[in-house]
Amino acid sequence: MKAGRLSSDNKNKGNKKKMDPFRKCEMNRFINEALFMLKMIDIKVFVEKKDTVRIKGKSNLQKKFLADCGIVLNDFTWANLSNVGDFYWANPKVECLKQHWDIVLNDWDKEELIHIQVPANTFKMIERGMDGFYQRKDKTQYLDIRINSNTLVETKGRVDFKPYVINRYSYKS
Repeated sequence: MKAGRLSSDNKNKGNKKKMDPFRKCEMNRFINEALFMLKMIDIKVFVEKKDTVRIKGKSNLQKKFLADCGIVLNDFTWANLSNVGDFYWANPKVECLKQHWDIVLNDWDKEELIHIQVPANTFKMIERGMDGFYQRKDKTQYLDIRINSNTLVETKGRVDFKPYVINRYSYKS
């Protein structure tokens, strides 16, 4: 063998016979029946991680799920439960305060969506104090919102979203 080259024994001498389609179909049926039987006796072979059932981002999948629940939203604020604390974090545009504002909070621990509807001009933007929202310092066209997941109160301006909750939708499997 020459120095600097990898051996390709397995590539050259490995099992070259591939499974034919009929045998593959037969084996798939066997595996599916075995998994079904294990499921019937409550044995979990392939356990999904909690992360795999999370609804992430604001995409067509979330809009479809909401539409299946009877909610059709074109423009809304989407906030996921934070990995590092019990709060939802979002940066909606400042214009949201002046118009009808739909917010969807995704609690992936409880596997539920919380739909909040805020009427136009309900809240104001403030520079300090309570009962309003703070602007981001680096991007002034956005608000800086952190909503406590237990109380649904915004942490900086102490705005309470509980009165504006329309419904909660579970997506547990």
